[in-house]
Amino acid sequence: MKIRNVLGALLFLVSGFISCEDNSLSEKERNRLPVQFTSGIDGEIQSRVTGTKWDSGDAIGIFMKRNGQLLSAATILEDANNLEYTAGEKGMFIPAAFRWIYYPADGSKVDFIAYYPYQENLTDYIYKVDLAHQPTASSVDLLYADGAKGLAMGEERVTLSFSHQLSRVILNITAGEGIKDLTGLNVVFSGLKTKADFALAEGTLVIDDRSVGEITVPLVSTETGKVGEAMVLPEADVKGAFIRFNLHSKSYDWKIPEGFTYEKGKRYTYDIVLKNGGAEEKPSLPTWFETPTGDMENTIYVTHYLPDRAGVRNYAMLYDTIQKLAYWVAYPLHASYVSSGRWDSWGYDPEIKPSLQPYLKNAFGISGIDRGHQIPSADRNYSRAGNATTFYYSNMTAQNSTLNQGMWAQLENRIRTWMRTCDTLYVVTGAMVTTDTDRNITYVKDNDKKNVAKPKYYFKALAQKVGNTYYTIGFKMNNKAPSNTDYNAYRMSVSELEAETGFTFFPGLTDAVKAKIETSRWN
Repeated sequence: MKIRNVLGALLFLVSGFISCEDNSLSEKERNRLPVQFTSGIDGEIQSRVTGTKWDSGDAIGIFMKRNGQLLSAATILEDANNLEYTAGEKGMFIPAAFRWIYYPADGSKVDFIAYYPYQENLTDYIYKVDLAHQPTASSVDLLYADGAKGLAMGEERVTLSFSHQLSRVILNITAGEGIKDLTGLNVVFSGLKTKADFALAEGTLVIDDRSVGEITVPLVSTETGKVGEAMVLPEADVKGAFIRFNLHSKSYDWKIPEGFTYEKGKRYTYDIVLKNGGAEEKPSLPTWFETPTGDMENTIYVTHYLPDRAGVRNYAMLYDTIQKLAYWVAYPLHASYVSSGRWDSWGYDPEIKPSLQPYLKNAFGISGIDRGHQIPSADRNYSRAGNATTFYYSNMTAQNSTLNQGMWAQLENRIRTWMRTCDTLYVVTGAMVTTDTDRNITYVKDNDKKNVAKPKYYFKALAQKVGNTYYTIGFKMNNKAPSNTDYNAYRMSVSELEAETGFTFFPGLTDAVKAKIETSRWN
């Protein structure tokens, strides 16, 4: 049965009960309707299983108090004191035991406070946090809402905007050299505080400094290894804490950086490789909108910020240290990144060891093969320093000259035109060295006679942001002279491009958005 049908039936029963059982109520009291609660979850960490939505059956506690007064026994109204509501469909909450909340009949204004997960027994409006035992991260993910204020009769639909009060840690664990598999793996945080008191009246968290202990991390198996997810207290200046990986009668410790701070509402991802020599962190990408998901063997994540604009992101890439090329380069594009000029500042990427990059000072030295940029020079020509980051050898591939200087260049020019029609244009450009039907890798030589993989095809995934709406499109071209002179002949949906490459582009967008090409936006 749909939630709206349940609500309708319940409202009918409630109103019938009032009219039949209590004729002494005033007309205004008899006409009161129960408050209906919907909600949203703000913040970065989104540990609810369905992202920004609730799971069916999730239980929250709700208080209704006098407007503008501190939550206490004296300010609670209509006995709405820690009433349990559970999540149903479409973000609606249903009261347990049908204990609906009603506004005061005198029309006075009220405030609502809510929290998750529900605790039946609270003392002095203190929520006890204990993270030592976590069946799942979402089961202990403390959420708090106090923004629904100054409401009264006539405003029966109330939105509770929850925010995360803890920090979320994700561990992507893979087996490295000397580790056959991860069967039987146990993971424990050690040296972190595990208990705190959350004051529901003020919305403040007080950590128990004496509660230093262990947090066992729930694990799930994936195709590449194990993934662990746990909530931790938002703790400043962590000292002496580490993560212990117990496997096959051995322990591997990875130390959390000294002085590190976990902030509430933030997500922290560690990519850990277990090897005979211990546990090592594999650098991970920040969770930028344009960053794809999906991994490849022998790859590293590389992130570049603008060299002359502190803290402003430039681009990220997934780089293969064996094949010596990037499988994708992802970046935002808008007017602040572009101007005019090109400085040809060829050189090594400072974030990657030179031995892992091709040496291409004198190009490939092969007729018909260019040093093809992935992020184009013209997409970062606002300054000489910014432009130089596009001439790193890590950004180069062995690209067919006719394609690079013709159809591909035309598409890149068109992308900069599309940039001017939206708020921001997000770009993922990439190169693949194999296909489903051709697994053989072709190589060319760099200036040091080292092998560099030659791509089989190139692709671009694009997403225009216009207000709060996104429009997507994809392109795929084989690494040879094009047979068609119109780049539109090579367009496809982003969903189709995902199926082709194995990557997930723009993970924050729905499949429906990625499956549709809005032609009017891409003319």
